[in-house]
Amino acid sequence: MENILLLILGVTFIVIGCCLIKHKLMFLIAGYNQVSLTNDQSKALGKIVGNFILLTGILVTIDYIRINYFSSSDEKIFYIVMGISFIIGLIIMTSQIFKLFRRGK
Repeated sequence: MENILLLILGVTFIVIGCCLIKHKLMFLIAGYNQVSLTNDQSKALGKIVGNFILLTGILVTIDYIRINYFSSSDEKIFYIVMGISFIIGLIIMTSQIFKLFRRGK
């Protein structure tokens, strides 16, 4: 049962990430205020956050696939690589957001 929930979570993140990249469901971004941002900044913010959520959904879906089809693989190494990928994605997203708002001022 928990494996199915992992797949549902991963697919949900992928769908939300794709919607944010296409500038839909922007209300899901905490602190998003359309009035204070230009249209270009708003689209760039959606693309940046959408890419990160898409990365998260892909990592969760890959974990589901690993659990169900590659159970003999070493999970410790997988989780280390997954954690490093998540941290790198978080750093890239944060730096892009800082550049976006620094450029806007």
